[in-house]
Amino acid sequence: WTNPHVKLVHGYREWESLDSLFLTMGPNPLAMSEEVGPSVCRSYQEHQTLLKELSKKLPNPKSPADAQLNLELIKMMSHEDPSHVSAALRPVICKDPEEIAESQSMAWCPDPPIYAPIRNMHAEDKETMRLACYAPEQDAMLGFMDANPNYKISEDIWGAMDH
Repeated sequence: WTNPHVKLVHGYREWESLDSLFLTMGPNPLAMSEEVGPSVCRSYQEHQTLLKELSKKLPNPKSPADAQLNLELIKMMSHEDPSHVSAALRPVICKDPEEIAESQSMAWCPDPPIYAPIRNMHAEDKETMRLACYAPEQDAMLGFMDANPNYKISEDIWGAMDH
């Protein structure tokens, strides 16, 4: 058992307090829904090009011919202009941490803050924000014991058997 605030007694979990019980459950799903939950989040303006995004994945060009070959490869695979700049408002929590560490600057984060409607965000960003509400020791899935409180492994023909 990984949570120090919960112990297993005769097949049932016991929490040391109600706070520890509610902490293991994670955020309330209703509080995070689009209908009831927050409607805005702190965001930043991201300017992205396909070329910039994929240049980290391609080998470093050793000559101008290699750079041109990489550009042609991107054009061939994407069927769009690799230098086209796309702009989007993204939640601050979705900023790539490697990019922050690489630049060692917080200049990308607007001050004063910009708040944008969550409904206009990309689906991936909404999912990241939903999962970011969980602490590392919490689980976003409903536990098997919570979903099936009357389950007894001794009565299960496929369950593990003690010898």
